[in-house]
Amino acid sequence: MARMRVEQVQEKLAQASMKLHNFKKDQQLNTVGAELPGVKVAVKELDDVLLRDVGNRIANSDKWPLVIDPSGQAATFLRYRDTNYITACNPACMEVPALRMALLGALR
Repeated sequence: MARMRVEQVQEKLAQASMKLHNFKKDQQLNTVGAELPGVKVAVKELDDVLLRDVGNRIANSDKWPLVIDPSGQAATFLRYRDTNYITACNPACMEVPALRMALLGALR
């Protein structure tokens, strides 16, 4: 009973965090003027945005997520979350055996 309540509160917190993020994004767009494609998020928000898909943006978009991370923090986060990802800038990740293993890992 208590565990379910904690999960409900965590879900409400994640949704509130997403609303705040969207509000901040809208405020930035109003000041900058031009809208860029995609969603810019902090590493702390990756769990909600990318993995848990709070707000169902990924499910409703018919597109796969693309993470552009010049700092490398997102790659470290994804590695420790036991996900399958491919680093396009790393030639070793783009070889046939590595792509095959990533695809097999995604299917399991």
